[in-house]
Amino acid sequence: MNYIARPAWLNQWWQIGVMFLMPVVFVLANLKGHQYFSPENLRVVYVAIAAVFVYLIVVVIYRRYSWVYSIDNVTIESREGVIARKVKSIRIQDLR
Repeated sequence: MNYIARPAWLNQWWQIGVMFLMPVVFVLANLKGHQYFSPENLRVVYVAIAAVFVYLIVVVIYRRYSWVYSIDNVTIESREGVIARKVKSIRIQDLR
């Protein structure tokens, strides 16, 4: 028996929700931003919105693919990290 899994997408529901709201915020800033900001400050708002959007994409993808859970005939393992791995393992016969 070999089983390999990753964390579910729904574990990051609020990051994904905010990520889907960021284009709406961008459109609203584009439509109404000229009333509240000067053109120079409006560019800063656009950059901030884009930075948050990219940050959320990176965080969601990193969290999804940096953790791996595996079960084989002998052990259950949890691996975390991309560069520096942290591995937690327990033998199945030691489970209580």
